[in-house]
Amino acid sequence: GLLSCIAAAHATNLFMLCIFALLYGASIGMIFPVMEASAMKKVSPERRIAANATFYNFLDIGSGMGPLLFGALAQSTGYSNAFSLSGLIFVAMLAIIFFRGIMNRQKRYGNN
Repeated sequence: GLLSCIAAAHATNLFMLCIFALLYGASIGMIFPVMEASAMKKVSPERRIAANATFYNFLDIGSGMGPLLFGALAQSTGYSNAFSLSGLIFVAMLAIIFFRGIMNRQKRYGNN
């Protein structure tokens, strides 16, 4: 996903953009089942229905709002800036996930 966003920001023709969009879609299609499974592991069995509903509600909100916001950004500043910002958001989310993992590991196993 991240590499596709960065590459799409520098696409010079429609064919390149379509290839990067295909790669982006494939990466999203692979990561969402993992994210859902990870979220479901963190809740008790009796709360999984509510957790799953919450997960998909926010997915739907993001799927609706993202194109509106990034479409407006692309229209006002250009597609390259919109894809670059999307890539930066990916980097920020990866950093958050990475550092939360480190903090959780330190809590679980101590500061060694």
